[in-house]
Amino acid sequence: PGALAAYDAVLRERPGDVDALWGRGLVLRRLGRFSEAIAAYDAAIELNPRNDTVITDRALTYFFAGRLDEADAGFREGLALNADNTTAAFRLANLKLYRNGDADAALATLQSEQRAVQFARVSLLAFQRKYDQALALTRVLEADPSDAGEAAAVRGMMLAAAGQREAAAPLLRKAGQKLRAELASLPLNSGGGQGSRHRLAQIEAWLGNEKAALELTGQALALLPPEKD
Repeated sequence: PGALAAYDAVLRERPGDVDALWGRGLVLRRLGRFSEAIAAYDAAIELNPRNDTVITDRALTYFFAGRLDEADAGFREGLALNADNTTAAFRLANLKLYRNGDADAALATLQSEQRAVQFARVSLLAFQRKYDQALALTRVLEADPSDAGEAAAVRGMMLAAAGQREAAAPLLRKAGQKLRAELASLPLNSGGGQGSRHRLAQIEAWLGNEKAALELTGQALALLPPEKD
């Protein structure tokens, strides 16, 4: 609510500020006020019709609001304006999977070599239980030292999903240690921290620690409940 008031103050002084309109839309979406968020994006896009980031955020809000045809068109528009828009690419892939369960069509959408897109490919391959292909891709991703930790964590999950629990355990434990250190450095109510807490819950679940996984998920929901985000 404080962020929304701040954006409104900016817009009273500069009603044509595209960034403030975009930010207002993001905050309204966090608050679950989807129609108002879409109106803010509409105003921003009218002023800057080639801003593929705002167009993609509006499409994602359409998705949350159940307006799937408009979401589909919006993601495609974002990609048409910027072929490197990874968010539009994997959101369009998710939409294809969500609408009809067509993982092959979703994978066909993810042709970019960018890491975010490749991680999305891993998830879709796992969805199809194509664990050998998923693991091969995680090994490629892990070779890049810039983000090797996340790739190792994902490989651990793929190994566990494929039934190779013994091989998965050291990778998952190492990823869990890293996440716990990250959480210790963040404020308790950090939105990003709740994402890390949920990731840690996933790792604990794959390690067979069901109680710890449920406790972490409960903490994340208590610290940042849906009513606030």
